[in-house]
Amino acid sequence: MNLKKLSNKQYIKYSNFHGSEYIASEFALLQILKFITQYKVKNFLEVGVGIGTISDSVIKLSIDKNLLINCYGTEANEFCLNEIPKNLKINLDKLILLENVSEIKSDVKFDLVVVDGKESAINILKNHVSKHSIIMIEGDRSEQTAFIKKLFPKSKLAHLISLNKNGSYSKKEHDHYQGEIKVIFTNPTTFQYLHWAKIKIVVKVKFLKRDYFS
Repeated sequence: MNLKKLSNKQYIKYSNFHGSEYIASEFALLQILKFITQYKVKNFLEVGVGIGTISDSVIKLSIDKNLLINCYGTEANEFCLNEIPKNLKINLDKLILLENVSEIKSDVKFDLVVVDGKESAINILKNHVSKHSIIMIEGDRSEQTAFIKKLFPKSKLAHLISLNKNGSYSKKEHDHYQGEIKVIFTNPTTFQYLHWAKIKIVVKVKFLKRDYFS
């Protein structure tokens, strides 16, 4: 299954679950899966699993593409903790679920981190990322973005945006765009720097198209 079909299938599935008003956008979900495959991510962390949309999709990707991905997630909300087992079902065994970042073993380093919720111990992230890790932030979360930028002074930040609007199956406003996701290259390699520059150019073009069609 290609990534677009997988993200669409997962988004529709999770749109029917309790608490789906706050799940990651379909666009964000697709971008996360793209980054995982492009950068051959081995250790993945989602800060704020919610009802399981992203983590379940990463696990599904690893099964579908026969990838070895160690999938970690943090969640402390009681409602979400009750829903995660119902939604992930047999895939629950493939998710290392913790209450917060401080519970992660000191020797575990992540290639890709998705911040999709509030986390009081987010400053500990610096101790749990690989040398050239990538952090993706779903939604606005401006305070968390600014804090993470301070944690990684050499980092480069870019915004990914969609030209597609929410589908009829979404509980979000159908006349709104599918949202955005922020990408922080914490200590960019030459390739990552070029990727960052490409994103910046593409996003400028997309904003022009949005203005033209609005």
